[in-house]
Amino acid sequence: MRIHVLAYWGLCCVYPLAGHAQQVADHLEPSRGSLFEDKRLQPFYSALQQVLFAGLSDKPLARIVVVPSFAPEYLVSVEQNAGTYTLISRVCQQQVQAALREQPARRVTAQTRTAPLPEPLATAVVAVIRQALAQTQYPAPVPRYQLDGTAYYFMAFQRWAGWWNGQTWSPASDTRMRALVDLVAHLKELTADPANQQRQLDLQQEAAQLLARLTSK
Repeated sequence: MRIHVLAYWGLCCVYPLAGHAQQVADHLEPSRGSLFEDKRLQPFYSALQQVLFAGLSDKPLARIVVVPSFAPEYLVSVEQNAGTYTLISRVCQQQVQAALREQPARRVTAQTRTAPLPEPLATAVVAVIRQALAQTQYPAPVPRYQLDGTAYYFMAFQRWAGWWNGQTWSPASDTRMRALVDLVAHLKELTADPANQQRQLDLQQEAAQLLARLTSK
């Protein structure tokens, strides 16, 4: 059994990860904050930040970090500059956790891809992620057991509101959170085929449908 923690010091908080109980609430869960970080995992999340965040905006419209148990970590980010929107994916070429276990620790590099985003698609994606973050709730105080899976850390910077943060862990199928992490995977795929206009339209529709699910009672 593993525990993953991600720190985004100075930009957002620490993300202690908990696993699911049998009955899963269909929403993001909040971070605890840097005062509660696990110091034993400082090398991991410091290294992850150095690899994934280097050179990116410190105020993205939306950003997601994905931490699988047995595969390389990656990031998807939506950024705005001078009225244009850019989708960025950055994938570690080796799992950071595995590299840190080597003696000496191996330096991890990452592959970065970008795609220009039409404004309607960018605003649709950002609206979904911000809505999910706005619905972040603390979990029920019941025992929960973590097994191997994938952690998803969502973050967005909003003027006057600052950083919003939330996380989920291997969401169950047919849930809104599963649809949310599927959207993240499809955004990552778009950066490998940025000129595919049909995929852009499909993503915009996917985001709109998910937003409707998130806002329905």
